[in-house]
Amino acid sequence: MDQRIAHIGNANVVVRGDADLKYSTNQLIVPGPTTGEQPAGRQNPQREKDEDPRPVRILLLGANPEDSPQLRQDVEAREIESKLRGSKHRERFSFHSRLAIRKNDLQTYLLDISPNIVQFSGHGRTGELYLEDGPVSADFLAQVFGALKGGIRCVILNACYTREQAEAIAAEIECVIGMVGVIPDSAAIDFSVSFYQALAYGENLHQAFKLGCAHLEREAASAELLLAGKGDPSEVFFVKEGGGPQ
Repeated sequence: MDQRIAHIGNANVVVRGDADLKYSTNQLIVPGPTTGEQPAGRQNPQREKDEDPRPVRILLLGANPEDSPQLRQDVEAREIESKLRGSKHRERFSFHSRLAIRKNDLQTYLLDISPNIVQFSGHGRTGELYLEDGPVSADFLAQVFGALKGGIRCVILNACYTREQAEAIAAEIECVIGMVGVIPDSAAIDFSVSFYQALAYGENLHQAFKLGCAHLEREAASAELLLAGKGDPSEVFFVKEGGGPQ
């Protein structure tokens, strides 16, 4: 794998993908197919009665092949968990991290944890994500998530150049976040930590994304939100004031 060092101003920073293009931190949020669920509220007592009583399960997957610049995925996992534990709805979230994943591990962890939110943190390039044993294609990701989507409502691809992968997964998953260009490791961590904290305080997914962008490092502060598909991220909540997941 090629070295991924971006030159930003006078500094060299580790990034989460190929760095051969002009620095860009545009990001993509792709709402997928609508689920037909009713808006939040008490319009459907039967739905609330049948609501999953388990916490919202977040699965953080990481990969950092030996021949790539080392990312601080352990720091990212620790900071996300810390923010969740200190949040208003801390009891409503269950955080799981699995690092150094290989191609076959993806299916195993999705089956084992049955997550509601899945994040991949690592290296990417157009059309591919790098796992420990090599790259996987956008088509492969779409097929796996399509077969095992279960209760997954959101997928975050916190790696460079993941627009194509996000669009492929969005055909199967309600909402997907991907990076249009290059994002430094430190900025990627800032984004995800703020994003999850906002969700754990009851914000909708759109608002959490905006807050994540606002907390990026100075060189990434111009991140742009792009919308595609028919879904409305402002209607996606993971907790409500009543205490249970949406």
